[in-house]
Amino acid sequence: VIANPLNPNYCVAWGMTNYSLNNSKPVKTASYALIFLAPRTTNTWMIVGLAEAMRQDTIENNELAKGAFIFALKVSKNKNTTRKFFQDLIANSSNPRLQRIISEAMMEEMMAPLIFNP
Repeated sequence: VIANPLNPNYCVAWGMTNYSLNNSKPVKTASYALIFLAPRTTNTWMIVGLAEAMRQDTIENNELAKGAFIFALKVSKNKNTTRKFFQDLIANSSNPRLQRIISEAMMEEMMAPLIFNP
């Protein structure tokens, strides 16, 4: 990120690395930057969802995380790849809250396909 702070790919990599290290503050910082750098990309909203899911377990944070994951699916250019990424997150996460939030987002997509695939 320091090499080129305006490159959204670096912010995504930084966010994912810190997510894997369970460092919530850098993930949140990456999510803020990405909203401005690349607001209509799947990776931005995946990072936003992860950042919100790492915050305190409240209804508001859970809904923000779920909404971000839903929007990631909405703007995805390859929904199968996005679904696979979500399934991998569920399978590899030891966080039942994250697993539930992503599952709920995927379920909403399945229940309202016209919203996601107009």
